[in-house]
Amino acid sequence: MKSFLVLIVFSMIFISCETKKLADEKKLDSTRVSVANKEQVGDGSINLVLNPQLGNLYRFESRLEQKIVQKMDTVSAETKHNQLIKYTLIPLMKDSLGNFLFEAKFSEIEQEIHSKLISVSASTKKVSKEPTPLELFYNSLVGKGFRFKVNNKGRNIQLIGVDSLFNIVIEQLQQRKEFKGVDKALLQQIIGSFFNANELRKGFEKLFEVYPDNLVKLGEKWEIQKNVNDPIPAKIVNTFTLKSVQIDTLFVDLVSNIQFEKQKTKENEPKLVELSGKQNGLLIINKVTGLMLSSKLQQQISIIYQVPPSTQTNNKAINIQTKISSNFYLKLY
Repeated sequence: MKSFLVLIVFSMIFISCETKKLADEKKLDSTRVSVANKEQVGDGSINLVLNPQLGNLYRFESRLEQKIVQKMDTVSAETKHNQLIKYTLIPLMKDSLGNFLFEAKFSEIEQEIHSKLISVSASTKKVSKEPTPLELFYNSLVGKGFRFKVNNKGRNIQLIGVDSLFNIVIEQLQQRKEFKGVDKALLQQIIGSFFNANELRKGFEKLFEVYPDNLVKLGEKWEIQKNVNDPIPAKIVNTFTLKSVQIDTLFVDLVSNIQFEKQKTKENEPKLVELSGKQNGLLIINKVTGLMLSSKLQQQISIIYQVPPSTQTNNKAINIQTKISSNFYLKLY
């Protein structure tokens, strides 16, 4: 313990330091208030928009756990699919219209698909002794990247350079002795069935398509609707509710409904007779940057196709039912 004399000698230094610290804290608080005022107005309404700090490096993690059960007459089959993709994201610039340009780089990819008919396992953390084209493809992507644009409402996501990146990596694979003579189109087809630009864009849509068109208050709801064509034409209605606000952190509930659009089919072709789906989850969003910090979404989809009578079906109509249960986990840090 220091002596009383030493405390007296240094008291002026301590007082000086504390005075400067208080001044700095006051200045910081003033800055925080200034930033917060841009996101929240006097009546408690929040202007929730995408507003990341340009140049900052963010780490984004997207994880999927999925089970697909298909049943045809008395025969059923189950497929389990797990996928993990980790990126680094850097917002590079913002134009006068509020559109952001991001740079994304792959840092880790893992994928497992298991069923009675197929078993696929690929990871960039550990390469097997006899790697498959998919494993080599994923490992070639690590450290490489692409860019994408998104507006401050999280809409109009445009991937830039993904297809050219994939083409370059596949061409490099063709140079390996294991794949010499293998047709490029065949490699593209094999890899594309597991990993493609469309699926990447869907992952970013889950991260960004959350912002309301107007100011929002605690307890209020807003909707975002979208039409999709892949794999089946459908309308998705996402309903968000601002459930809680804790300083700069927003807690948002999400409930989604999926409505399919009936398609005309020829008499002897399988037809879609039912498609229903729902999704719910919790989103945690930073109020200042508008970035989603984490989310957990649970999705259930049911699809029924009817195969018309034929000699192959013993002249009776057969229903093919598919149930897809998915858990999506997003994390930004």
